[in-house]
Amino acid sequence: IIAVFTQAPLQSYLAQNIFLPKVSAGQSPIFWAAIPALPAGVIQELIKLSVIFLTFKFLKMGKRNPLLIGSAIGAGFGIVEASYIISHLPDAPIWSANLVERGFIILFHAVSGVMLAAVLLFKSKTKRGVIIAVVVLANSWFRYLPVFVQGQLLDAELLYILIPLIPIMLLLYGVALVKKSRK
Repeated sequence: IIAVFTQAPLQSYLAQNIFLPKVSAGQSPIFWAAIPALPAGVIQELIKLSVIFLTFKFLKMGKRNPLLIGSAIGAGFGIVEASYIISHLPDAPIWSANLVERGFIILFHAVSGVMLAAVLLFKSKTKRGVIIAVVVLANSWFRYLPVFVQGQLLDAELLYILIPLIPIMLLLYGVALVKKSRK
């Protein structure tokens, strides 16, 4: 709900007031499309990090297995986002590439939830900052990739093959983080 009232209006504002004027003036849509894509990563990851932090701070269950709690919060966030997006697709068949894409976004959010929970376990501010930056940039990259299809630099089918690489690469990074956080 928070993302609907913060992320969507901010992205719309940035698209209307920065992206469209720049592209209308003849500048590259590939470059300027990053501006409305970035707030999605920032807002979504800050929301997840806040919920994870509050769970650790105020609920005793967060102390038992924080990485599992982070994963559950991330997966829940991903399911809500996927449901919201699918509900706004006009007459899309249930079994389609959109469903596969949504499934990988749920996986992404679950993995990012683990990574954000790991952030709270590390003492190094640098390490925390790097992890948060990686998660935010990966999330924003999801929102940015369709620009390549719209710019006809990438086929939609190839996009649906590339999308799973983001959560899989993040999962590998997350596994390494989990190992380090356990030491």
